Amino acid sequence: MVEFAGLPEGFYWAAAVTIYELIAPLFILARRFVTLACLGHMGIVALGAVLVHYPDGWFVVGAGRNGMEYSVLLLVCLGATARAYAPRHAA
Repeated sequence: MVEFAGLPEGFYWAAAVTIYELIAPLFILARRFVTLACLGHMGIVALGAVLVHYPDGWFVVGAGRNGMEYSVLLLVCLGATARAYAPRHAA
């Protein structure tokens, strides 16, 4: 078993996230599957905020590292974009 950053099979998880982050924006640019692409990105950003940024607090200081306020801003923007492109159902 390969371990990376304390996660089992972490290298493969990191590779999968990288591939997703390279392909999903193409769907957003093409305006196809925008809601799903944004929700996937929200999952990645939220996990990163909890595992990496949360222990360092709220504000980004110094060399632009640590703090989680930028992650929260990204989550809000991705959520708004996902909602704007969500399928509409007739009532």
